[in-house]
Amino acid sequence: ATFSRTLAGDYGTICLPFAPSTDYHNFYELATSSETKLCFSSVASPKANTPYLYARKGSCNDIVSSNVTVSAGSAAPAEVGEWKMVGTYQQTVLTDNVYFLGDQNCIYRNTGTLTIPPFRAYFEYSAGGASNASIFIDSNPTSLEMLENGDVVEGVRYNVYGQPVDANYKGLVIINGKIYNNR
Repeated sequence: ATFSRTLAGDYGTICLPFAPSTDYHNFYELATSSETKLCFSSVASPKANTPYLYARKGSCNDIVSSNVTVSAGSAAPAEVGEWKMVGTYQQTVLTDNVYFLGDQNCIYRNTGTLTIPPFRAYFEYSAGGASNASIFIDSNPTSLEMLENGDVVEGVRYNVYGQPVDANYKGLVIINGKIYNNR
């Protein structure tokens, strides 16, 4: 079984109907959480039907596994505290208050309609709208960070297309390499 995806950033989400090989990728499962922190731990033997965060070890985009069974089952969400990581095998249209990993290694809070491609995962937070949630992998902070309303930061502001914007711009803005939701 082979799955190929070019990651736009350092990390991506994935959920496959077969157990992925760790030859060219590292896999991380949601281990602990709080409102402001999502902690992922390395997985030595990833399982089928389970959502993971993953990263390439080198330049290979293919996840190749030999002698695996491709199951017709559904993905089981990973639930830790108030957070849930949900995998999907088909294109899925979601509405408000779900979170997803974007191209710039940031977790974004969706406040409209969002289409998740097949074999990916998204996040839900059951206690309302979370903000300022940081990502930790094996207890180490990463460049993945979710920042939202009310954060005051100085610096040049960019929209998600890399265009400079002013302080009155509404929507997602990037300031000093971090994402903010300026409403």
